[in-house]
Amino acid sequence: MELEHLVIRRPEFVADSKIKPEISVLVQTNSKRIPLNLEKLKTGQTVWLKWSSGPIVAKAKILSWHHGKIKGGDVNYARELTAGTKLFYLNEYWNNISKKNNCFFVVVRLSNGEWLDKPIHLNARAYGSSWIYLDNEEKRKKWLSDYSP
Repeated sequence: MELEHLVIRRPEFVADSKIKPEISVLVQTNSKRIPLNLEKLKTGQTVWLKWSSGPIVAKAKILSWHHGKIKGGDVNYARELTAGTKLFYLNEYWNNISKKNNCFFVVVRLSNGEWLDKPIHLNARAYGSSWIYLDNEEKRKKWLSDYSP
């Protein structure tokens, strides 16, 4: 089984609309450590986009990833890594990140993004993490049981 990922987002921090979000870049932050296990990321893996308190609405493939640290609220380097995307211009998002002052980040660039014709509604709920590694059949079934390509 190939590793897949599920990322949970609040609509106000994703560029474009809630129905058809931009799915070319994702940013994860954490104040204490690099927010993703970089060894679990591989080019071509599928990333599913789920709204917090809502359905899975899109999927894409990992193209590349970049990581670093934001110091003193200076988000410029992390933001530059999103150049060419609509997220780059989402000032509310970057202002929110800069308020963390000091944190680690990972920018994940995506390709082959597509919106699902039929969103996946589930009863599953994530506690604490907004990036879930679907690294076993039990997790995949929990999160994607209603999906049929």
